[in-house]
Amino acid sequence: MIHKKFLLLMFLTFIVNYSFSQIYEGISNEAYNFEIGVPNLVIDQNSVTFQDSDGNQIIDADEKCKLIFTVENKGSSASSVVSDISLTNFMSGINFSKSQSIGTINKNEKKQIVVDISSNNQISTGSVEFNIKVKDASGKFSNNVKLNVETMAYIPPELKVIAKDVENIISEQLVAVTEDMRQKNIISDQVSTNVMAVVKEEMNEQGISELNLSVTYQYEVKKNEAVVTSYDKQTDDFAPGAYLLKSSQAARIIMSVMKTTVESELDDYLLAGKKVTIKITGSTDATPVKSKIPYGGEYGELVEQEYYLNGLFDYISVTSAGGITSNAQLAFLRTYAVRDFIEKNISPLKITDNTFEHYAIISNQVGSEFRRISVELTIHDAFAGKTDDNSDDIYKFIPFCEIDKNIPVSNKNSNIYALIIGNEDYKKFQSNLSDAQNVPFAVHDALTFKEYALNTFGVTDDNLKIVLNATAGEMNSAITWLTEKVQNAVASNQNPQIIFYYAGHGVPDNDSVPYLMPVDVTVNDLSLAVKLPDLYLKLSNTKAQKITVFLDACFSGGARNQNLFEGARVGIRRTPKEGTIPQNIVVFSATSENQSAWAYESKKHGIFTYFLLKKIQETQGNINYLDLYDYLKFSVNDKAIDLNKPNQQPQVNISQNIENLWKNFNIK
Repeated sequence: MIHKKFLLLMFLTFIVNYSFSQIYEGISNEAYNFEIGVPNLVIDQNSVTFQDSDGNQIIDADEKCKLIFTVENKGSSASSVVSDISLTNFMSGINFSKSQSIGTINKNEKKQIVVDISSNNQISTGSVEFNIKVKDASGKFSNNVKLNVETMAYIPPELKVIAKDVENIISEQLVAVTEDMRQKNIISDQVSTNVMAVVKEEMNEQGISELNLSVTYQYEVKKNEAVVTSYDKQTDDFAPGAYLLKSSQAARIIMSVMKTTVESELDDYLLAGKKVTIKITGSTDATPVKSKIPYGGEYGELVEQEYYLNGLFDYISVTSAGGITSNAQLAFLRTYAVRDFIEKNISPLKITDNTFEHYAIISNQVGSEFRRISVELTIHDAFAGKTDDNSDDIYKFIPFCEIDKNIPVSNKNSNIYALIIGNEDYKKFQSNLSDAQNVPFAVHDALTFKEYALNTFGVTDDNLKIVLNATAGEMNSAITWLTEKVQNAVASNQNPQIIFYYAGHGVPDNDSVPYLMPVDVTVNDLSLAVKLPDLYLKLSNTKAQKITVFLDACFSGGARNQNLFEGARVGIRRTPKEGTIPQNIVVFSATSENQSAWAYESKKHGIFTYFLLKKIQETQGNINYLDLYDYLKFSVNDKAIDLNKPNQQPQVNISQNIENLWKNFNIK
């Protein structure tokens, strides 16, 4: 039999060992929870922001942007933390770092994360949704936060300039009218007006991409500061329950300027049958409609009208019998007041195919600053219209300065043949180039020269071709078109003349032979570029009676903005060979030797083209080549000096067989 003392000893030993094990386990667990516990990474939803270069909150083509968010560790220290960024919907043309090292985030520490985003010209119009999360060394993820960002397809630089100029012109008129009404005590200092014009690529109803010009007219009255004016004792904006335009002085400003600017600045786009969408937004504050407001039937009996209420599609009715009993009806009527004004008073919009969209917004706050209207006018496929086979549909000639207007008109001359090339946007076709290596205003130069060719020189539509941002294939095809047309005229016993105009990059090869550069040809391989001596020979071989070449380019490796060789054969700058000019050719060049051809920013032209066309405009085209050359030689270089640019001295090169004749040639 086991001794009782022995059993007691064994029992006591068990109790002691168990107690110590429990104490040890408790201590271990406590230490584990304190030192090596579980991290808890949390992304603050409110910290997620998007920043882009131009501030429009859209990822545009060829733009650098940033995605910024803050992550906090609410648990134990987390090591080897990395971001995990992805897109829920794939879109080409967008690049970003899907994973980047964040390092260690200690307990209760916050870190701001910046993700660089870039886009190229392959991006399309739409939107992308970013999935944002982080994970620690163990692979445990934080919460997942989503951010939706709009995207915008590539827009040619010339069209961006057009939109910006439209915006500037309308803004000036808005400021002038607003200030005039303020000085007359019709509105208070609390009213501010603004306009925005953009070119957007959008899909039409047939699923075809089109470039649309959108202009938004809007205003605001500072919060809770609208004051009663001496004009009929009305407020700056709609009084509670009012919907007629005469009830709002600010709305009257917007509609007055819209009428003026549509008729003067946008009418060139508003061709008969052109599709136009007019989005009108009317707002009300939260002041309830306590009793029925009479509706005078000013806009007819409105039954089951389509509209959007706070962004949701719906139907609404407003009748004389029923009156106005809700803020939704009141906001809708404010939009219809604008529609009624547009349909009755803005002439260009009477011939277009208009679609009206009515948006009603009801604020949850009270105040006159929430009772207003805004109008967005979108001209679909704005840059296509009355064009012929010789023009580029996405570009439209818009007058920017005095030489773009009042272009002299002469009689038509069917013996003149013209080829015009404007190469501006090299970056679109060569991703290694920067915007600075484009040729500013080359497209506008070409479009303006076309107007002079048709009107002042008298070239017929059938005898003119213009090619914009031309690839190698397009340039060579256009040159073939010109030479074959002229050769056919010679064979028919006519006496044709040739006018060749080029604005864009020119470069020399290793032997300093000059080339005209198509937009898709790299300086590292000039085999597809247009060798200038070969071009002269092709033009001369047509046997044309007179050949005049205008080159707003240089052939030293630089042009208007930045060396085309940057990023390729860096720093190259050569003096091009003049070479022998074949018979019957006179060449007016923008520069001499290794100079650069500069842009005249305020006129939106190259300096050479500006003064060339300015002199033709002043003389109605009645000027001989010597006088024209003397004028260009002084004026171009003088302006370059004024603009703090290096010297730019135009030169003229001629073939030997006309060296005693060219001076008396006339421009037309």
